[in-house]
Amino acid sequence: IITFRYTSIGLPDLSAEEYLEKENILAPALSVLMQMKGMNKVLRKLKALERLVRVPVDEARRFLLTSVVEKYSKLTPEEEEEFDSLSVQQEAIEMKEYVTSYEKRGIKIGISQGIEQGIEKGIEKGISQGIEKGIAEGMIQGAARGKRDSLFKLMYHKFGILPEKIISHINKMEDPADFDDLLVRVLDAQTLADMKL
Repeated sequence: IITFRYTSIGLPDLSAEEYLEKENILAPALSVLMQMKGMNKVLRKLKALERLVRVPVDEARRFLLTSVVEKYSKLTPEEEEEFDSLSVQQEAIEMKEYVTSYEKRGIKIGISQGIEQGIEKGIEKGISQGIEKGIAEGMIQGAARGKRDSLFKLMYHKFGILPEKIISHINKMEDPADFDDLLVRVLDAQTLADMKL
């Protein structure tokens, strides 16, 4: 009788930092299931996505790998906000397609939330009116999020890393029209102070 003995190790026992540096194409995706010593969940997710952008695979496989990161990197709303702020400040050109996917996701989430709010109000005033209003509110929220991310990208490109106070101020803005003014202003501004934030 031949007996085989296998050594097993669980992913949670491995170091995410170490695997984010490996050349194996699965390592960045699987790193989200590993322990973190020197980084938080937000930074680990951002680093995993950055590495996956550079992995030499076709788009279908890249999509599957990034789906693993998305599935197992559940962030709180506060962490999502931090992730969005950090991701728009990354200089890597390749990250833009992922940031763009987050903008699209923001619009979808905004529309979904707007529809839910609209449906609740629609019970009182008629379901069709509520759905229309919910979609409109969702589109406004999604447009604001997309413009906010574009503003962060332009400001980061022009002024470098932004102070936390300015990031917080911009994150609190909700009216898409307010972003239009700032998007024009960033084109003429020579310094961050010229933005008058």
